[in-house]
Amino acid sequence: MKAQYAAAVAGIAAWLGTGAQCPAGAATLVVDFANPGFQTPAPYPPFVHVIPIPQFNPVLGDLISVDYDADFYASLTGFTGFGMPNPLPPASPFDPPAGITYTFAFTDYFAGDPLHLGTGGTVVFEDGGSNPAHLIIHNAFTDPAYLPAFVGIGTFEFDGLSSVTTNDADTTRDLALQINATGTITFNYTPAPEPTSAALLGTTLLALAGFGRRRRRRSPTRRSAAANADARRPSCR
Repeated sequence: MKAQYAAAVAGIAAWLGTGAQCPAGAATLVVDFANPGFQTPAPYPPFVHVIPIPQFNPVLGDLISVDYDADFYASLTGFTGFGMPNPLPPASPFDPPAGITYTFAFTDYFAGDPLHLGTGGTVVFEDGGSNPAHLIIHNAFTDPAYLPAFVGIGTFEFDGLSSVTTNDADTTRDLALQINATGTITFNYTPAPEPTSAALLGTTLLALAGFGRRRRRRSPTRRSAAANADARRPSCR
């Protein structure tokens, strides 16, 4: 019995030693996304890109914030190439004439709410400039009013608003903007308590309770058995 009791106590000590009965510090979950070889005519008016991203599973814990990071490599090319395979074959970058610019602008915003615009940036294609060009976007979502949409077991729409504008008066140019985008969605959360620790505590407490009940039930029996044994023992007198 002492061994059983010691084992039960050791189980509680082990559970307390893990510290898992309380949520640990903040954790992160990173989800990658990519949109390779996207191509559209240039110039083009603002329109929405929709990227489906897996939601944060609530069994993992409580969502604190969401970070959006995207790398865009945009190339202004001398042909549209619509209908070609994706990703598209290489094309010669277009070098605008002197004094002519084409500006690619991108802004990310909260899913389904274009009024809640996030961070953005622009890439300017001009004579002698960089083509393709690199644009980095970072945005952090911390507003409690918006975080619930990121939580679930399905997907949510993460959106971006992009456009290409120009001061080129020649509207006959056959141009396209090709975008290769990669990025990550980072969920920052407080982990939920580990269910194994709770189960270990429950098992240990049940073992202690059962041990106490067995000890109480068996004590009178053992005393009676000892008395009977004494009665049956031969007398030496």
